[in-house]
Amino acid sequence: MPRSQRGMAMLVVLLTIAIMALLATTANQYGMQALARAESSQAFQQSKWDLLSAERWFLNSQPLQKPQLVVRQRQFGEQLIQFELLDHQACFNLNTLLPQRVTDPALQVPPPMAHQVFVHMLSNLGMARPQAEALMQQVISLVKPDPLVNKWRLFDEISQIKRLPTVTPDLWRQLQPLLCAVPETNIAININGLTDRQLPLMRALFANTLSIKQVQSLLDSRPPQGWADLSALIKPLNMTTIGPAIALLQSVLATRSDRYELLMWSNHPTIFAALRSRIQHQDGQYRITARLHGLSE
Repeated sequence: MPRSQRGMAMLVVLLTIAIMALLATTANQYGMQALARAESSQAFQQSKWDLLSAERWFLNSQPLQKPQLVVRQRQFGEQLIQFELLDHQACFNLNTLLPQRVTDPALQVPPPMAHQVFVHMLSNLGMARPQAEALMQQVISLVKPDPLVNKWRLFDEISQIKRLPTVTPDLWRQLQPLLCAVPETNIAININGLTDRQLPLMRALFANTLSIKQVQSLLDSRPPQGWADLSALIKPLNMTTIGPAIALLQSVLATRSDRYELLMWSNHPTIFAALRSRIQHQDGQYRITARLHGLSE
C-alpha cells in the first residue's frame, strides 16, 4: 500500500477513535445527568411525602391555640422538618377592608371598624393620617369586584400590596408581621395571639388611646391562659382614657383563633422543599383549606 494511503487510513482510524471517544463521553454525561435528575426527583418526592406526614402529625399532636408552645423541629425518616405556626387572626386581615357586597363599587367605602384599625395602625408606624387613608384606598384598588357573584375578589397574599409605590422596602418590613390575607371580610383579631411584634396593631385596637408603653405593659400582664373576654382585658385600664375605644374593641376583638398557617420546610442536603398549610378550626375539628408549596415573603 502506498505511503499516502497508509497515512490516510491512519487518519481515518484516529478520527473514528476520536468520534467514538466523544460519543462515549457524551453518553456518559447524559447518563450522569439523567441519574442526577432521577435522584433529584426522588428526593423531591420523598421531601413532599415527609412534609405531608409532618403536617398530619402536627395537626394531631400540637397545641394550635398556643403557637408559642409548638414543636419547632422533628425528625421524619432521614429528614429534619422545621415548623413555624402563624396565627392568622393575630394580624390585620387585608380582606376586611373590602365591602362584603358590591352594588356600585364607586360608592363603596371600607367597613368603618376595619378602616379605623388600619389607619390607626399605619399612624403607629409613623404615617400621617392623610397618607394612611390614601394608602388604604390604594390597597382596596388592587382588587376588583367580581360581577358574577356580586362580591369582591379577595387578597391571596399580603405581598400583593408590594406593587404599590407607597409601600417602600422599609414600610414593607414594618407591615409584614402585622398583616395577613384570610379569605373572609369580617374583622376578628385575636388579642391573645398578639406578641411584641404586633404592638402597633394592638395599640390600634384601642384607637390609639393608650401609649405604646402602656400597651406593652398590658401585653406583659396578659394571663398565661389569655384574657377570657373584653371585660377581663379592660379591667385594669382607666375607663375614662379608653372610653372612646370601647365600641371599636367590641366590634373587632376575639379571644381565640380559628385560622392558622403552618410553615414546614426540610433540611435535605440537595433539595429545599417547603409547604404552607392553611388551617381552619370548624365544627370542633382542624382542617386544611389550602396547601401552597414554597415559602412566601
